[in-house]
Amino acid sequence: STQSTWGGIRLVSRAKMLRQVSRLSSKASASVRSFAAAAESKPAHQPPVSLHHLAGRYASALYTAASKKGALKKVEEELTGLQALAGESPKFRGFLLDPTIARKKKAEAMEAILQANKTSDLTRSLFTVMARNGRLHDTEGVIESFRELMVASRNEVNVVIVSAEPLKADQLDSVKKSLESLVEKGSTANVSTKVDPSILGGLKIHIGDRFVDLSVATRIRQLSTVLKSGETA
Repeated sequence: STQSTWGGIRLVSRAKMLRQVSRLSSKASASVRSFAAAAESKPAHQPPVSLHHLAGRYASALYTAASKKGALKKVEEELTGLQALAGESPKFRGFLLDPTIARKKKAEAMEAILQANKTSDLTRSLFTVMARNGRLHDTEGVIESFRELMVASRNEVNVVIVSAEPLKADQLDSVKKSLESLVEKGSTANVSTKVDPSILGGLKIHIGDRFVDLSVATRIRQLSTVLKSGETA
């Protein structure tokens, strides 16, 4: 086939271009088939994302066990309750964090606490094992990791909006609309708000593992850095 030039640039013939597109399409189709095969071979109860830290491994084991028994929602509710108890009771929180209590005693006490609250065998077994392994101080991390797995399984994205003072309803709605383009299509945003007077004004926004800093405090620090560098230049 012949090739022409335009402005010194060699142009590929239409036929050759179509052949290249066809090859790329074939490669893409093969990749899709390969991905689909991998997805089909993936264990049905495998966690939706991989968490490699220790708390994440405990949470992943619990997720798999709960998924096999169809008890993910129940376990999630139990962990939320346990987290609330740790937040409301300094005594219970202290018990979880205290390294001086013998592991066997901690395991027995944890078993009794969870039985009294009529928790499932799944949740009870996990925390009994954690107690025996001396890992109850990781309780918060395990619960947050399990929540991360559940959020991923529901195709949700956690969005945290930090402001210097509470946002009014119309302000919050405006921010939510602005964030729609930043959340992956098909995902659901779980929006929560926090107040941090130290940012002075503006917003800090956490979108999953991404972070947008629009705070006045950060702008002041950046300006200060620029001014100082100008002084030393």
